[in-house]
Amino acid sequence: MKDDPVNHPKHYTSHPSKIEAIQLTEHMRFNVGNAVKYMWRKDLKGKGVQDLKKAAWYLEREIQRHYEFNKYVVMFGDYIKENPDDKLGLLIYKLVTLPLAGTRRNELIQEVLDELNRTIKNEE
Repeated sequence: MKDDPVNHPKHYTSHPSKIEAIQLTEHMRFNVGNAVKYMWRKDLKGKGVQDLKKAAWYLEREIQRHYEFNKYVVMFGDYIKENPDDKLGLLIYKLVTLPLAGTRRNELIQEVLDELNRTIKNEE
């Protein structure tokens, strides 16, 4: 694949498996996906040890995430209740609560995407 530094950077597309890192990581939780990303590119950007340290940092955050998620969801929910006019905040809250959305997950993502696209169009 030709190097496209924005859409398909060489350090993510040159794995011998012929798989681009994002084809795996977009299906993972953020921290785990980032750990995979940094491990994936370890020898491709000339920052091998630094990339491994970043991967370890994200994995440590993933461990903590489990313990902290509910606390922050409640805090952000309280903020939204107190600031109902924060439209972007409400969109963020919908995304933050996706793990709790069950079967409505994709529907909520589409709602947020539609509203985000309207906001972008209005601000351009």
